[in-house]
Parts: sequence; C-alpha cells; structure tokens
Amino acid sequence: MARHLLLLVLMACIHAAEPIPPDVPVAPVDVPVFDRYQALTSAHDLDLPDGLDPWDPAQVRVDAEITAPDGVVRVQPCFWYVPQEAYEASSFSTEKKRDLAWERFRDAGPGSWCLRFAPDRPGLWRWRWRLTVTTAERTWTHPGGELTAIACAIPGRGVVALPAHGRGLITSDGAPFIPVGINCGWPTEMGSQVYDRWLTSLAAAGGNATRLWLVHYYGGTSLEWATSEVNAGYRGIGHYSNESAERLDRILAAAERRDIKVMLCLFTFGDFAWDWPKNPLATAAGGWLERPVEFFTDVKALTATRNLLRYLVARYGCSRSLWAWELWNEVDTMDGFDDGKATEWHREMARALKQLDAHHHLVTTDYRFTPPTTSCLSYALPDIDFAQLHTYWPLIPEAFQEEHARLDGFKKPIVIGEYGLHVYPESLAADPAGIHLHDGLWGGLFTGACGGGMAWWWDRYVEPRGLWGHCAGLSRFVAGESIADLAPAEARVAGGAAVYALAGPGRAWVWVEDHRAFTLDLSAVPVQLATYTIVADAPATSVTIAGDHTGEWQIDTIDTYDGVVLARRRVTGSARGLTVALAPYRHDVALKATRIATGTAFETPAKAETPFHDRVGELMKGKQ
Repeated sequence: MARHLLLLVLMACIHAAEPIPPDVPVAPVDVPVFDRYQALTSAHDLDLPDGLDPWDPAQVRVDAEITAPDGVVRVQPCFWYVPQEAYEASSFSTEKKRDLAWERFRDAGPGSWCLRFAPDRPGLWRWRWRLTVTTAERTWTHPGGELTAIACAIPGRGVVALPAHGRGLITSDGAPFIPVGINCGWPTEMGSQVYDRWLTSLAAAGGNATRLWLVHYYGGTSLEWATSEVNAGYRGIGHYSNESAERLDRILAAAERRDIKVMLCLFTFGDFAWDWPKNPLATAAGGWLERPVEFFTDVKALTATRNLLRYLVARYGCSRSLWAWELWNEVDTMDGFDDGKATEWHREMARALKQLDAHHHLVTTDYRFTPPTTSCLSYALPDIDFAQLHTYWPLIPEAFQEEHARLDGFKKPIVIGEYGLHVYPESLAADPAGIHLHDGLWGGLFTGACGGGMAWWWDRYVEPRGLWGHCAGLSRFVAGESIADLAPAEARVAGGAAVYALAGPGRAWVWVEDHRAFTLDLSAVPVQLATYTIVADAPATSVTIAGDHTGEWQIDTIDTYDGVVLARRRVTGSARGLTVALAPYRHDVALKATRIATGTAFETPAKAETPFHDRVGELMKGKQ
C-alpha cells in the first residue's frame, strides 16, 4: 500500500454581503474562521494501492463531499498536485529566431491529492473525503474537517452568473458585472510573469475582464500536448503538464489580485487545423485520430476530454477570477468542421461541466462566423449560458449591429469575445491611436452586448503602443451601474454623426460617434489597412431619444476617453422625446440622462482634465 498525502487547500470566500443569520450554527472555537479568500491548508494520509495513475479517474478518483450551512451536499473533485519551483532556461525561439530566456518550472516536492473549494455563503461548512479505486471496485469515505465562513464586505467578488430578470451579467452576490477588457490570450516566453505587466496595465485603466486560451506555444498553458523542449510535462494525452498547470495557477492568481475576471478557453481551432500533425490526438504525433473531426465522436477522445474537464474544474474552479468556461474558440474554422457533431459534443461537454463544477460557473463557446454562414446551434443548448461574436471588419459598430441581429434568435446574452480591423496584425499600422479599439469598447455596450467588446492583438499592438488606457472611459462610465433594465433604443441626431442609445425606466445612455471609416487595401498580401477617415458630414449638434420622456432630466455630458463629466444641466422632455443640444466635442461624446423631480438641485462638476483623450488626439495627428 502506498501512503498518499492528501493536501487540502480550501479557498474561503463568501460572496454574500449579509452577516451570519441567527439560525446558522456557530462553530466551536477550534474551527477555523475565514473572511474572504484565505487559504486553509490541511493534510491527511491516504492508503491507496500501488501503481495507480493519479491522472486517470478510471483508476482512482478522490472527491470531497461538502455540506453547506443549509444542509445541501456538494461534490467537488480533487486533483493530483505536484508543487513546482520556477527557474529560467535559455531556448531557441522559432518566432524571434534567437535564443531567449523562458519561464520554466520543475518539481519541488512529492505529489499529493488536493482539494480547492470556495464557500458561497456564511455559516459552518463540513467536508469529508470520498475515495474510489475502480480497479479494486471499492469506494470509501474518510473524515475531513470544518470551517466557519463569514460575509465578504467587498461586492462583485462572487461567481459571474445570469440575472433572474433583465439584461447583462451579475455576480452571485448580486453586484452587476459589465465586462470591460481586452484579450490577453497567451503569454510570451516570459510565461506567467508577463501577465503581471499586462494585467497591471489593464487594471490601472479600470479593466475588469480578459480572455485566456489554453495553448501549447510560448511554454504552454494547455495541460496536454506532444513533447516539447520548453515544457517537460508534455507527454501526450492523459498526462497533465505540471509546468502548464503551475503557469495557469499563477496567471489566474495575478488576475484575482487585480479583480479581473478571466474567460478560460479550453480548445482552439488552430490545434485542429495547421497544428493537427503535432496534436497528440493525431496519429502523426503518436495519437489515434486520423482526422480532427473525429475528436467530437471518438469514444476514447470523449473520455479524455471529460477527464480533462474534471481536472480543470478541480484545480481552477475555486478561483474568483474565473468568469466562464469557454469550450471552444472559433470551432467552425477547424479542419473538416461538422456542425451536427460539434453541437452534440457541446451538449455533452457543457452538461459535464455543469455537473462537475460545484461553483456553478457560466459555460460558453464561440464560432468565427454567424448564421447563415455557420448555424451556431450550440448557442441554443440549455447548458450554454451566453453567445459570443467575433468580427474583424473596419466598420466596427455597424458590424456589431449586423452580427447581433443574426444571434438574437438564440435569446441568450451576447459577449463580443474578439474584434479587430482585420485578422492580419499588419492592418493596424494606420491606426496608431487605437480608434477602432475605442469604438469596439463603446460600440459593444451600445449595440446590445453585456459590456464592451474585447479587442485582439494585445501583445503586438495594445501593449507596445500603450493603448490599455482606452478601457478607462467606458470603465468609469459604467462604474456602479447596471444594464439590467436598459435596452437598445431609437435615437437620432442633427448632423452627420451616428448615434446609439440604451434606455430604461427613468434613465437613458447615449453615444454619439462621428462616422469613422477604415479603408482596406484588399489587393495587398497580407491585407493592409491603407487609411482611416472621419466621414461625418458634420459633428452632431443635438440628439433626440425617441419615446415618452415627459418631465425634467439631468443630463451629464461625458468624455468617452477619460470617462469624466464635462458638463451637467437640466433638460425638459416631452411625450415626443428628449432632445439635448450638444456643445462642440472631440471625436465622440456620451450622455447619461436621469429623470429628476422638478426643481431638484445638483452640483456643477469641476472642470475636467482629459489627459488620455489629449494623448489620443496627438496620436491621431501623427505627433507620437
């Protein structure tokens, strides 16, 4: 018999804001008490047969049966954990064509079974271990422990969820979650260390969301791949890389420290297209699948996927930085895509995640194209919580509107997971100021998505040009707000600008945007972005929100780059609409309209500084 150390790392956070109710049992004095995310570490020896593969739940499975204060029992899978220490090693970069220092990890101690769990309400929690050795046809339990969790006073730290009523997203403590962010899809050779820089910049601009892929390049964040010179843990399917797992731990921890939510993408089309010969599932790389599409139906592949989902849920499901499980990135662009087979695969794997995840994270996926080019049938599945759109086209707000209309039939919230001027990064050369980045953030919210669009090319464009600040304007605009009762509304302008509006009971938001057009040179290889121009006939001089807006309204005029209030005044609306005269503005402007009682007094805002807008203006003139 082997002595296996069971390591418990219980991540305790309470998403409820209320104190412990009087009917919740109070813990004895020797039971640990937790506030927010404090880590309880407890160890226990387990007697398990020799020779078991800890990566294979068909041989050995360790779960925790966790009893909540209300008596409901949840089952949380445990995972095999090997502690790691970081070091740097020099290796050749095929992209940069020279040797570079790479982030690496190596074992720092023996392996152990680990449980991570985050309580979601105050009170006394109890757990016990459930061990299953399939080869011995035996299941037994072992005593665990107790803790008391108390309320977390900081709102918005719960799991992202769908609201019972209205639009948008919330957290499980009831706070609105309006994502404002930029993709940070994969690391550089610096691995997790580069995320400290990227996420610090994103958070400094008020960003609260990003998207991360599990990939095999740049050292790897995916847990499985073929052998690699820069990841000793890559040994094919069924063996999870301790290097990648540690790197992912650190990235999610970096996001958690900055209150950034991460959409974690598990599979991407490139691994089933140009990288298929190196994919460990493929026969050419030592696997057993001849074609990528067999991944959706092969019994062995399906089992391997379910095992991977179990490990991911066990190891990362407790992280308060986890926004959603994203099953696929642009699944319809894999080689040999079959819509029916992909949909059935999504049905099974989304259901598996829902059954495994005791923390109840959202589940999503995405396609490169929308109907009718691709049916996107997975969005209709009950266990897919929200739809996504990806678009790479110069007329960004207009493209968002068009794509939204094609997804409305699914009756799901929509997140703009990716956008850009074109799929080629060379197309960004003519937009040094990040105007399309700005338009996608504001255009995402104002065309009906759950928040701002999340731009691509963070590593080759946003970071080197210092454009993270584009998140600041929208972040400040939505701070403390909810979009639950706001929906796209009819509005019109006097002048040549475009206008987008959201309205609800007693309030309305408006974005007035000068028509900005980016011209592509389609004859170039790769496609080049030739110019961008502002094509409005003239700036807007007034805006009217249609509908009955009788009464007095407070109108805040807001700079969209810095998110500061430029002016505040009182306007009287009528049954025919609310018309607001616009003072001269730069590039675009936003309004917040709030119905007020007659005679209500309000403070006149101080003169606002707009440093980021000033910098963007200089960039647009080509001075930087």
